[in-house]
Amino acid sequence: MARVLIPELYCEDRKCSTLTQDEQRQFYEKGLLPAVANLQGDAVAEWPPDYNCEMFHARGHNGQLAFQSKTIPAWNVKRLGQTIRQSLQSREGLVFLLQIRGVKHSTTHNADNYGDAYTALHEFLQESQLVYDEMVNEGAWYIDVAIEISSAIKNCLAWRTGSHRTLVHQACGLEEHTAIRMTRVSSSQYMRDMASHLPGVSGCRIKFGSQARGPYEIRYCQAYTTDKSLTAWPEGFHHAKYITCRDALSGKVDKFLENLYNVYVQGSYTSYALARFEVRVPLECADAVLIDIEPEIIRGCLVSIPKDVWWGLRACRTLGLKYLLEWQAAAEPKFRVQKSSLLLTAAAVWLINSLHATPDTGASSKELMDLVLPHVETQGADPDILAYKKTGDGESDADDIDTDSDEEGVPRVRRRRTAETSAAWPYGLVFLVPIRMGDQYPCPRFSSGHILSDKRFKYFFGADFDDVATQCLSSSVVASKHPSRVANKRQSTVPYVRDREEEYAQDFESIARLGLEMPPPARDGGSDNEMSDDDDDVYDSDEDLPAILTRRHRQGS
Repeated sequence: MARVLIPELYCEDRKCSTLTQDEQRQFYEKGLLPAVANLQGDAVAEWPPDYNCEMFHARGHNGQLAFQSKTIPAWNVKRLGQTIRQSLQSREGLVFLLQIRGVKHSTTHNADNYGDAYTALHEFLQESQLVYDEMVNEGAWYIDVAIEISSAIKNCLAWRTGSHRTLVHQACGLEEHTAIRMTRVSSSQYMRDMASHLPGVSGCRIKFGSQARGPYEIRYCQAYTTDKSLTAWPEGFHHAKYITCRDALSGKVDKFLENLYNVYVQGSYTSYALARFEVRVPLECADAVLIDIEPEIIRGCLVSIPKDVWWGLRACRTLGLKYLLEWQAAAEPKFRVQKSSLLLTAAAVWLINSLHATPDTGASSKELMDLVLPHVETQGADPDILAYKKTGDGESDADDIDTDSDEEGVPRVRRRRTAETSAAWPYGLVFLVPIRMGDQYPCPRFSSGHILSDKRFKYFFGADFDDVATQCLSSSVVASKHPSRVANKRQSTVPYVRDREEEYAQDFESIARLGLEMPPPARDGGSDNEMSDDDDDVYDSDEDLPAILTRRHRQGS
């Protein structure tokens, strides 16, 4: 893969790093296409004659883009960059970033032999048609090198959260005090990736500054486990399978959670996770890094968990959250759309997505965690149990940037933290605050008064509260068709329907003769409702559905 940077196009007013449509057109028609014609002669006849033709060819019937790929002979690759520069004339500042992808596991060697590392590196370069001496003398080349650890008894291995500093110190060759500083929770270059809702088990990602790269000039490192391959699915800013709050409200999560549960159950039989530590180093250091590390040091950085326990924890949590969402979906819409009920929906979706991926800690998710997670005293709290990075009172948190804004070009907002308590997971596993559920609560929910702000609510549900409430209430007018039902194509006889008032009168008379009476309408009898304010909207049980919809329509118009 080749990426092109054009520094000349940078200006302070530019809002996006990608090229505009007009800039892409100029680059293709005045730079790339003439360069290909110069280098490959008649082969250019198979290339789109201009940018518009390629866009027409790439756009499918559904509107999605699928660009074609073209092959350039190896002997012309070196000349391509300079030829493009000559074609564009004024673009002398073009910078090319070349990346070779999809070659993981293509070359392996023992982790205790420098000779094997040297041989594996040069075999890889030869297979990629690259020459080591030319690469060292021309440009700056980096390569990802990893060490992979497996269990002899096929247990699942994972990195201990407290071992990150030891791993960086021993494997990367940094001084101990430097490794401690780089793996502090407050470091902006250090990110943890919690696994399976276990705060004590997590991988990490670290960016190395210019003053702390060690003897191998490391730029970046990451520690992770291979179990993510079962659920990995890059899409937008997500890196694994996920659901949304809108999916939960529309009943589209049942099949997803059933499949996710089956993945975890099947994984408990056959899939064991390997631990991997990966570094990005200059090419010259590739055959020296991560060699001859003491096995006892690596063992001390890992936890070994049986497959059925590792995957069973995820399966149990998935099943519990599935039942919770089903319970909410079965409740009457007027209880379903309480803000405290919808907050529980958002929390359940957040928990499901973070089972097999790094928990979202954006600005909206931080507000969610503040509402649904247990709290501890901020002063003197163990940083390792805090749900997200905190700074001291009055200090600006450089990492607490609102990235959930839907508006492009809006300056990112930095906030100050002065709260006396902080959201945390102090029990060794991620738990929520108590949930209101049982006979008195027709729909599971949090305590009244626990609600998201309007901006965060819209981020999670994709619409304002009024719109979400109206949609939920409207969907109850007509029951959705069961997915397994097969429609009968034969014309059926129109049934005779009795007058509704007459039917109701006869039913009530029959009930009264038996000495029975109709139960009162369902109400949320939780004691917290009596003490709460009006922030948590609860629709009147005595108001019929047409009246509710009419009122909501008038409010919207």
